[in-house]
Amino acid sequence: NLPTHAVSGFGASKLAPCFIGPFTVAERHGSAYTFELPSDMRLHPTFYVGRLKPCVQPESSSRDDSPTTTRGATSASPQASSPSPGEGELVQTP
Repeated sequence: NLPTHAVSGFGASKLAPCFIGPFTVAERHGSAYTFELPSDMRLHPTFYVGRLKPCVQPESSSRDDSPTTTRGATSASPQASSPSPGEGELVQTP
């Protein structure tokens, strides 16, 4: 995912998402990645790896992942996965 302050046209808002994406990685150049971006974004498609976040996709399971409610309190079990970005993988914000 890309930081929104690097992309014009998103405006400033405290509740706006900090990153946009996911985008497909086209190439890797040392410590930078080139993405397949839509042409209407009018951005250079290469970004330093320190400005990106890895794509975190929820694990698929057969159990029900909906939050459970007990006496008015809602709790959800956390999901964790941390794939590293590479060629052909998607990069997304949480």
